[in-house]
Amino acid sequence: MKKSLMILTVLVTMLAISIPYKGLTKEPLEEEKGSKKEVKSEGLQIAVDVMTVKEHQMMARMMKMDMKMMKMDPKDTHFLSVTLTDEKTGKGVKEAMVQISFLSQAGKEVENKKIMFMPKMGHFGGDVALPEGKIYVKVVATTLKDAHKYTVTFPFAVQ
Repeated sequence: MKKSLMILTVLVTMLAISIPYKGLTKEPLEEEKGSKKEVKSEGLQIAVDVMTVKEHQMMARMMKMDMKMMKMDPKDTHFLSVTLTDEKTGKGVKEAMVQISFLSQAGKEVENKKIMFMPKMGHFGGDVALPEGKIYVKVVATTLKDAHKYTVTFPFAVQ
C-alpha cells in the first residue's frame, strides 16, 4: 500500500510539473507552437496570426482574390492579422483602432504600425518586415464604441 501511494504521489507530482503555468500576465506561453496565438482580455478575445508573404499570397490565390489589390513593399517579409471578438456576443469587433509593435528579445522596437480592418477577410491586417528569430508582437486595440484600450503581447518565432 505504501509503495502504491508513493508511486501515485510521484506520478501526480510529475504531471503537475509538466503542466505549464500561464500566471496572471494574460500572455501565451513561449512554448506554444504555431503561428496563431489567442488570448482573452477583459471581455475581448484577441487572436494574432503571422504568416510569410509567400503563404499569404498562396492563400489569396486559393481564395481567388485580385492580386493587383495586394500591393506589397518588396521589403515586407510577413503578413499579420488581428481578429477581435466580443466574448459576450461571439461577434467580431470591427470598429477599433489597432496598433501593432514588434519587439526584439531585448525589448527594442523593430517595427510599429497601425493596421486597418479588412472587411472581406473579417480581420485587421498589414504587411510587415520582420527579422528572423524570436520576437514579441504587442497589440494595442482601442474599441471605438467605448474607447477601452486592450494591450496584449504574444511571443513568436520568425522564420
